[in-house]
Amino acid sequence: MQLSSNDDLGKLVKCMNFAAIKHKSQRRKDLSQTPYINHPIGVANLLVEGGITDLVTLQAALLHDTVEDTNTTFEEITC
Repeated sequence: MQLSSNDDLGKLVKCMNFAAIKHKSQRRKDLSQTPYINHPIGVANLLVEGGITDLVTLQAALLHDTVEDTNTTFEEITC
């Protein structure tokens, strides 16, 4: 599925919000201790800059550390 509508963008924002909530207390290990959510957003952005517009791929980029690094289960992910 390619990003082709406002509905797709809404789904992407829903995933980003879900990941941001789940990673809210995490910080990167950089000097500035930036919010962890910057990493998955950055990965998704790199994919878009590279021409990737597949909705599922971009959702996976946003969620790729959520189960590994938080107490989230696969069953909770609905976006």
